[in-house]
Amino acid sequence: MGYYHELKLMKLMKEYPMNSAHEIPKGCRGCMYYQPDWKYRKCTWTKCCYGICDNVFRKQPLKKDKTNIVDGKR
Repeated sequence: MGYYHELKLMKLMKEYPMNSAHEIPKGCRGCMYYQPDWKYRKCTWTKCCYGICDNVFRKQPLKKDKTNIVDGKR
């Protein structure tokens, strides 16, 4: 990988990811990465890619994860 190719990738990583409406959401619930059913986090990413919230980890975890388990085993 060349130097200019790496610079191009770095520039792409610094840009905001676009959601389906191609605009920055106003809050976490409007974001396409919002995960209301996860036990410890409320976002797919460990750091908010839009800079909306400072902490994506929950203060109190949910009682259990709500995931789509087909066979009922975890």
